[in-house]
Amino acid sequence: MNQFTHIEPYPTLEARFQENFFTPEECQKIIHKSDISHTNQGTFGVREQVNKSVRDTIVKHLSPSPLNNWIFTKIANSVYHANNEFYKFDLTTLSEVQLLEYNAGGFYDWHTDCSLRGNKGLTRKLSIVIFLTDPKEYDGGYLVLNTSKLKFGMNQGMMVIFPSFLVHKVEPVTKGVRHTLVAWVHGPMFK
Repeated sequence: MNQFTHIEPYPTLEARFQENFFTPEECQKIIHKSDISHTNQGTFGVREQVNKSVRDTIVKHLSPSPLNNWIFTKIANSVYHANNEFYKFDLTTLSEVQLLEYNAGGFYDWHTDCSLRGNKGLTRKLSIVIFLTDPKEYDGGYLVLNTSKLKFGMNQGMMVIFPSFLVHKVEPVTKGVRHTLVAWVHGPMFK
């Protein structure tokens, strides 16, 4: 198993990243051959609003299916390992996996991934971003974390894990198309 690299001095505020989490061949398989349950324009907030001045992306929802199970399993195993080693959050399930498509001009302004209200007493606790597109095929589209101003995004197959309460954004894609796989692991509300 590849080792995670941490980059910040505070354990619960650190992003972790793992190079080559998916191979280039696996990345292409996810982009072109995943079982997509439905597609929609990216939304934001508890009311799931569409506002292209805040977020401009296409969301393709991956359903748990025989074709996609290997993706869910690989992500879950790695994230639970990282959580046990670093975060030690009370986690329950990996419940959402989405394939995001950012075309030229696509972006997502500053936001967090967790909710103060929760859903059925659960909230997103860890966010996962996996870069699928070969960096020669697009420019821009960096993932930026507000805690460190670090930018991620030019390494195909790299996975970044961070606490869902961290403020982050995706900078505009200036050329080409950027695909990422995103997922969240839920757990009971933070206390």
